Amino acid sequence: MRFWPESQWPIIDHILHRESRCLVDAFNPKDTNGKPSYSLFQVNAFWCSPVEFYAGGFLQEKRILSTCDDLFDVEKQFAAARAIYVEGLTRHGYGWRSWGLRPTFKPETVL
Repeated sequence: MRFWPESQWPIIDHILHRESRCLVDAFNPKDTNGKPSYSLFQVNAFWCSPVEFYAGGFLQEKRILSTCDDLFDVEKQFAAARAIYVEGLTRHGYGWRSWGLRPTFKPETVL
C-alpha cells in the first residue's frame, strides 16, 4: 500500500493481526471507550464522530470518508489509519500511540 514505507510493514502486520485478525469486516460494537471500532485497524468511532476540535469528525474533515461505515472499505481504512498515525506523530511525537504501541515496540520481539 502507498500509505507507509516498507519499513513500517512489520508493525502494521502486528497491528492488523492483533486488532482484527486481518478481517476487513471485523467490528467491535463497544470498544473500551464505549464506541464501536471498525475493520482491519479497528479504527474507533471517535475518529469519525463529531468532537470538540473536529465538529464534522476528524476523518470527515480530512476528506477521507463520509461515515464510520466507510471504514469497511480497505483503501479508506488504510487512509484513515495513516491520518490517525500522522495526527499522533504531530500531537505526541509517535504515530502508533492510538494502537497502544510504545515508541520502543519492536515487532520482531512478538513474531
